[in-house]
Amino acid sequence: MDDPVDQRDEGERPAADSRRVPRALAWTVGAGLLIAAVVTALRVLPTSGRAALDALREPDPVLLTLLPLLVLLNLLLTGEIFHRLGRRFVTIGRTEDLAVVSALTLANYLPFRPGMLLRVGYFRGRHRVPVGATVRILAEAYSVTAVLILLLLLLLLAAAALGAGALPAWLAAFAVTAAAALRPRWRLLGTVALLRLVEILAGAVRIHVAFALVGEPVDFTVASAVAVAGLATQLVPLVGNGLGLREWATGLLAGLLVGMPLGIALAAELLVRMVELLVVVPAGILGAAALKRHDGSAGSG
Repeated sequence: MDDPVDQRDEGERPAADSRRVPRALAWTVGAGLLIAAVVTALRVLPTSGRAALDALREPDPVLLTLLPLLVLLNLLLTGEIFHRLGRRFVTIGRTEDLAVVSALTLANYLPFRPGMLLRVGYFRGRHRVPVGATVRILAEAYSVTAVLILLLLLLLLAAAALGAGALPAWLAAFAVTAAAALRPRWRLLGTVALLRLVEILAGAVRIHVAFALVGEPVDFTVASAVAVAGLATQLVPLVGNGLGLREWATGLLAGLLVGMPLGIALAAELLVRMVELLVVVPAGILGAAALKRHDGSAGSG
C-alpha cells in the first residue's frame, strides 16, 4: 500500500513546479537585462562616454565614500521599519531584525526571490509568529511603499508643472506623512511611511551622487524621479531587488528627462548596483551567520 504522505507530496510537487517556472523565467529575464545593461554601457563608454571614464578613473573620494554609507542607511531604515511593524506580534531586538533584513535582502538576489518565504519560515519556526501576521507585515510594508511612490510621483509632476524644483515636492511628502504619524489611528503606518520616505530620499541622493561620479551630474528633481522609478521596479514580485529592471528604468528615464546617452545613464545605475552589492553581500552573510548563532545558542539553552 502506498504511503499517503508520498501521494500528497507527489500531488503537490507539480503545483510547486508550475509556480517555479514563471519565477525562473522572470529571474532569467532580469539577469539578461542586467547583462544587456553592462554590455551597452561598456560599448558606449569608450566612445561617447570618455568624460564618464575620466571621472571614474579619478572619482571624488567624498562622493565615493557617500555611496556605500547611503546603502547602509537604507538597510538600517528597512530594519527599523520591519522592527516597528513586527513588534505587535513578537518581541525581538532591533539587531535581530536588522540581521533578518540583511540576510533576506541578499537572498532576494537569488532565483525565485526566496526572501519572503524565508521570512515567513524564520519567524514561524523561531518565534512562533503566525504566517498570517508575517504576511500582514509584508503587505503593510509594500502598501506603504506603493502609496509613497504614487504620492511622490504626483508631487514631482505638480512641482514640474509649476516650474518648481524637487524641494517643495519632498517637503509636501514629509508634511503629509508626518500628519498621518501624528494621528493615533495612523501613527504606526505614518511613522513607517516617514522612515520609508527617508529611505527613498537617500536613494535619490544615491542616484544624484552616482551621476556626478560618472561625470554627468543631474538636477535633484531628475534624481528623485529616477529613484522613484527604480523603487517601483523593486515591487515587481518575481524579480529580486529590481534586478535588470532598475538599470533600464534609470537609463531610459534619464534619457527621456535630460537626453542623456543610454550607456552613460546605465553606467551610473550599474555603479549604484555594484556598490549596493559590496554592502549587501557582506551584510547578508554576517546577518545569516548571526541568525544561525542565535538559533544555535537558543537550541543549546
